[in-house]
Amino acid sequence: MQSWDLGICRDTVKRKGRVTMSPQNGFWAIRLYDGEYWALTSPETPLTLRERPLNVGIFLDYEAGELSFCNMTDGSRIFTFPKNTFNGVLRPLFRLWSSGSGPLSIVDVEEKRLM
Repeated sequence: MQSWDLGICRDTVKRKGRVTMSPQNGFWAIRLYDGEYWALTSPETPLTLRERPLNVGIFLDYEAGELSFCNMTDGSRIFTFPKNTFNGVLRPLFRLWSSGSGPLSIVDVEEKRLM
């Protein structure tokens, strides 16, 4: 069964040991676990998707403090984090929970306005 985390994090986040992934700790991500989708907010926010995404788009406007995740399969918005003030370096974040999660491909997408 597929299980993964996908998003961005501050360059300075703790990477070893037990870490709670939330914006307060420098993580902005969504999760698929046990067939259910979650936004890693505090507390976690359950997500309802119309269609299972085969591709997920992450759209970051650093200056505006906006981060959205979109289902590139059907063009729908998965989740938008509340407006933030980002500072410092941000890094991509992806984690496959098991070998059964399948392949992960990172693709370059032309800038498109979905909404």
